[in-house]
Parts: sequence; structure tokens; C-alpha cells
Amino acid sequence: MHFRYVWKKYIMDSGFKRINIIALAEGGKLLFDQLQILQNKFFKIIGKMAFVNTFILSSRNLSIEQHEFMQANAVNYKAHNAPKGQHVGMKINVTCPRISTGHMYHNYAISNAWDLI
Repeated sequence: MHFRYVWKKYIMDSGFKRINIIALAEGGKLLFDQLQILQNKFFKIIGKMAFVNTFILSSRNLSIEQHEFMQANAVNYKAHNAPKGQHVGMKINVTCPRISTGHMYHNYAISNAWDLI
């Protein structure tokens, strides 16, 4: 799998203390799935995470500490017609805050949210 190769070859051996990640749509879901597999190895090196228009990220499989990390360090920027930057609510078991990109269409979500990220 590409993610695991990049993780082992470039991220774990990078020498950086913290790495920030931007993940778009299905890539965010893949990242979140890997986060749950890698668990503490992932949380030791990751700083901030921006998910852009990623499907619901459920915290059901995270520890309390990991859930708190996600609440404090991750945001899911959603294609939404609410004013740009406005919190658009959370559903039960959602891992991180959802913020409106100020645009309804997925295609424009990342460009509209770029200055927020």
C-alpha cells in the first residue's frame, strides 16, 4: 500500500519531530483508517491535520487520548453553504470539528478553505 510505504520510507525516518498533513476527500478516509492501525506511532509524529471534505470520521475506535488529540489538532473542512469558517456542527462520535468552506461544491472545497488551513 502506498501510504504505508511513504510512512515507513519518508515520514518515520524523516528526522522531523512533527509533521502536518492535509488530506482531501477519500484520502482523508484512508489516512484516518491508517491512523487507527498505526495508533501511537502515528500520534507521536503528527502535529496538525486538515481533512478537506472527508467523509465522517468516527472516533469509536480511538482511545480517549487519541480522541482528545483529534479534537485539538484536526479539522474537517466541509463543502457547505454556511459562511466560510463557520462551525457546521458535529454528529455523535465525529472525531474533529467540521468547518464550512463557504462553498457547496466539493470541487471548490480545498481552494475555498486554503486560507483557513
